[in-house]
Amino acid sequence: MELIRISHVAIQEIPQEHRRLLHKMYEDNDLEGAEEAGELINFLEQEAPGSFVGFEANDSVAPPCAYTEGHYPCDYYAPMWFVILVSAVVWEQYKDAVMKKEQEYKDSHKCKIVQRA
Repeated sequence: MELIRISHVAIQEIPQEHRRLLHKMYEDNDLEGAEEAGELINFLEQEAPGSFVGFEANDSVAPPCAYTEGHYPCDYYAPMWFVILVSAVVWEQYKDAVMKKEQEYKDSHKCKIVQRA
C-alpha cells in the first residue's frame, strides 16, 4: 500500500482516538523504524484488504515539482515525520475535512508555481 503524503496539521482533523501513530522521526534519523511501520501497514493490507489507510505526515510545504527547472521551492521546512494508521471507515468520514485543511495549509504558505514564458 502506498502511504498518503499529507501535512501533519491536516491529519489532525481526524480525532486522536481515531488515528494511530506508528512511527515518529526527526528528519531521516530512523529510516529503519519508518520501514517497519510501512511493513506493518502492508501486512495489515494483506490480511484485511481495504480496512486501513496509511499516511506519511510532515509539515514541510513544497509543491511536488519544487526542485525541477522553472519552480521555486517553498521555504517552510519541518524536520519531524510521522507514519500514521487510520481505519478506512474513519478516513472516509473525515477525508473531506482533512483535504480541506491540507489545501488551507498549503495556501497559507502561498506556494506558487512559476509560469515560464
